[in-house]
Amino acid sequence: MNTINQKLAQRAHERIYVRPKANDKNDEYLSFCKKFPALVHNCGLAQAVAFAKTKAPKGNQEDKTEGYLADLASVVDMGQDELEEEARKAPLSAYQNLTRRVIASAAWLQLYADAMLKEDT
Repeated sequence: MNTINQKLAQRAHERIYVRPKANDKNDEYLSFCKKFPALVHNCGLAQAVAFAKTKAPKGNQEDKTEGYLADLASVVDMGQDELEEEARKAPLSAYQNLTRRVIASAAWLQLYADAMLKEDT
């Protein structure tokens, strides 16, 4: 039986593993991975998700923020639309629990992105 953290780590690894390694957007994606947890801490989950959503150009699924939100939602074990809606509409206790899960998931995404997407120097 796996712990919640092990499940989050496995899902994050799967999402980062399938990202193209030789991609110009990896630096932007990694940068956003590093910024998002602080954004959640400073502004709250709902505002952080809304900010990430507004930064994505319409119809561009390969954008750093759009791809990041899809990856994050997958690690949290939700659809992207479901994550956005829960962040806006959840009651306080559910919102706090979701925020904790998102921060833990974001930490795993950041660790794997840092390890797997950085170019060798």
